[in-house]
Amino acid sequence: MSKPKIHQNDWMHKPISATDLFRFWSKVDMRGRDECWMWMGGYRNPKIGNGSAFGYGSFKLGRGMIQSHRLAYCLIHGAIPPGMGVLHNCDNPSCCNPNHLRIGTQKDNSLDAANRNRTRFGSENGMAILTEDQVREILLLDGKFSMTRKEIGEMYGVHRITIGDILLGKSWKRLIREDAMLPRATP
Repeated sequence: MSKPKIHQNDWMHKPISATDLFRFWSKVDMRGRDECWMWMGGYRNPKIGNGSAFGYGSFKLGRGMIQSHRLAYCLIHGAIPPGMGVLHNCDNPSCCNPNHLRIGTQKDNSLDAANRNRTRFGSENGMAILTEDQVREILLLDGKFSMTRKEIGEMYGVHRITIGDILLGKSWKRLIREDAMLPRATP
């Protein structure tokens, strides 16, 4: 007989014992109100977060593991609404200071990362096939030489939709935006 599965957020709706509360907060290095409160307990995946040696703290509660910042948020602010996450204002995944935590969507989190230059873009992104120079060449080829997107894609080893996304500004947006801000040479 298999063990019953526990929904990852079931713990939010159950009382937490005084022992578990003490055990949790004893693993948090509480500092000033505006400082990061570092998680001093275990980490589920030490490779997560801004290249730090650590990542998101993990705390055993009942039969499950909970990210420490999520529990800190719930203990002070209440349950996390369905479909929402707990975001760090401080960009420190080990921080458990409830004043640094807020509710947000995955899209909010992605936008925060992009706005704070915490994402790899262009050829620095491990999924990139093209380089910045190749994207600039593709932009220059558009409308010249009567080439189709499929033909341009074949030249660079990518699909025609990838070429279309570049030309429509759906991908490589940051490069296109940065290049648009550069002064142009006058003839």
